[in-house]
Amino acid sequence: MLRACSDLAERVGECGLRWQHGGTPSPQRGEGAGRICGSVVPSIDTSEIPSGSSSVRNSGSARFGLLVVVIVGATVLLAAPFAPWQARAEQRVPGLTGIDHAADVIQARQLLMSGIEEDMQAVDLAAGGKDLPLDELKANAYRINIMLVAFPHLFPPQTKPSTAPDAPSTAAAPEIWQEFDAFYGQVDAAATVAFEASQATAIDQFRESAKKLRAGCDGCHGKYMKVDPPPRP
Repeated sequence: MLRACSDLAERVGECGLRWQHGGTPSPQRGEGAGRICGSVVPSIDTSEIPSGSSSVRNSGSARFGLLVVVIVGATVLLAAPFAPWQARAEQRVPGLTGIDHAADVIQARQLLMSGIEEDMQAVDLAAGGKDLPLDELKANAYRINIMLVAFPHLFPPQTKPSTAPDAPSTAAAPEIWQEFDAFYGQVDAAATVAFEASQATAIDQFRESAKKLRAGCDGCHGKYMKVDPPPRP
């Protein structure tokens, strides 16, 4: 970049122009040394040229026009190599696991859902009338609440279902990303019901919350879960 700026200065010198820096004087390098390639204002030396001459005006305009072309060209040449690098750097920001580890993110949400369904087994039995220890049921409901709170954050756009041959398998339906706010709200509502179940003080109160929780889960699955039909024999 320093060499490019030096070349630019030489071209400007050939045009009979000198640099007039717009920056702050630097005590180490003298006036205008605060920036290498900062804002500059071209100044044309007309002290030895008769005033009122049309050739002076034409010459000055031509030189100034050439200066603008040189500045614009140098700016483009200097900036171009850095644009792709900057884009790649943004894509490689640590923590964007949807880009670097999309298959792992999909697996994480599948494991989370498996954990929810495992804890829901006892909750469903209690909702159906089976007598189970309330404290254990409340612990299950609290774990479900925690997992549901985390669940909607595992759907970055890079994990959408894809027909690409190397795309990871997912049961998530495209509607999740088409109406993500609605999906997020439905999961959040189920998490709230699970928390309410975990705070129940009587089994009947727990059963009512358990029924609402199952209805919320089934409604979300029916809308946002894509189930492929079994293959034909």
